[in-house]
Amino acid sequence: MKSISIILVFIIISFACYSQKTERYSGEYFNGGKIKGTANFAYYLGDKGKKIKHGPFRYSARDKGQTWRFSQNISGEYTNGNKNGNWTYNLNSKEVKRDKNGNFYDITIDMTAEYINGFPNGEWIYDCSINKYKKEMKSGRLRKTESTVSKSVKIVLNWNKGKLVDSLLILDKLGSNIIASMNEYGVLTNDFTIEGQDINSKITYNKGIESSRILNGKKIDNLEYIAYLSLEDKDSKVKKQKMSLCDNQNCIILKYLRDNIFNNEYFLYRFIEGDKILHSENDYNDYNVVYKGLYYYNLEPKATIEEKKIFKNIEVAYEKTKEALWYNKRALAKSPKDNKILADRRRIQGALNQYKIILCHLSAYKKYLSLQNIQDKSNCKSIKFSTTPISRAEYLDELKHQSDLQYKILKSNNQYH
Repeated sequence: MKSISIILVFIIISFACYSQKTERYSGEYFNGGKIKGTANFAYYLGDKGKKIKHGPFRYSARDKGQTWRFSQNISGEYTNGNKNGNWTYNLNSKEVKRDKNGNFYDITIDMTAEYINGFPNGEWIYDCSINKYKKEMKSGRLRKTESTVSKSVKIVLNWNKGKLVDSLLILDKLGSNIIASMNEYGVLTNDFTIEGQDINSKITYNKGIESSRILNGKKIDNLEYIAYLSLEDKDSKVKKQKMSLCDNQNCIILKYLRDNIFNNEYFLYRFIEGDKILHSENDYNDYNVVYKGLYYYNLEPKATIEEKKIFKNIEVAYEKTKEALWYNKRALAKSPKDNKILADRRRIQGALNQYKIILCHLSAYKKYLSLQNIQDKSNCKSIKFSTTPISRAEYLDELKHQSDLQYKILKSNNQYH
């Protein structure tokens, strides 16, 4: 009991000392822009005198003229320098931005975001509306022309400690509408749809692997997926969750999230830090966003019973061909000038040379069990395929065909004993 009391006293004293070190700042806050902002937040000094935000945070920037105005607000809470709980970001700009073509812009951006210890968590909702117009002199006054929509995007994300889960929704009036669903582990499931002016695609996923897609009305089955998963005796083992579709620079979702949220100049991530999934080498680079979501399972493929039978047949044919060479050598030793035996020797040697190429490809096939990896990683002499294989099953069928061809040639010439 006495030891517990001592511990409690120590915690209370430590907390009191910690609280005494916490200070509050209220005043101008650098935002890297022309319009100055102010902030109000609590902090304590960390290593090398760095201010570690801890507690409620409020930022605002205001500016206005006769016809234009600008308003920006960011608020939330920090825990030891990391964003925590609910955060809100909003911006309202009227007639502020004018480009080289004389266009004025009205901009409205709102986002609500949740965090847990610096990681996105819960539901995020992002809305952006940008209208552009010009001003023309009419009746002695500058008047607005009819405005056009320059941007209209709504994004809904669901996170679990930095991992995208549940549903993802992107609605872009001038771009593409995207709907995706993930399980609790961030693995894509069911249909992933993309609808836009230039593309209309629905991709069906099973365990995070694309099984088929409908592209502009045409259905395309992923034959590699079929060779992996549809066979009954396929023992698919989840090795680990690896890679993210958002790590791909061509990923359409990555582009939307970067452009609208994580590289949004109005959210001031560079100056209002605390997001653990954002990394930047210096103040002039865009952020490298480390997403945890949109995973696929990295399945460890295993050969099917049918495939193993083909492996065995090719290997047996090769052994029989080596045996035929042994018999041929014995016959040639007795009759070194026999033309038939010499011709048989050339046929057998040619078959063995071809089998070495086939076995090289077969070894790569057995090792990788993936058409892409077999083609990319095997260091074998090329085989002339009758048709270009588009699945691992077709690849193996061609190896079997090449083996059968050699075997039939030698068998027809009575080379096997």
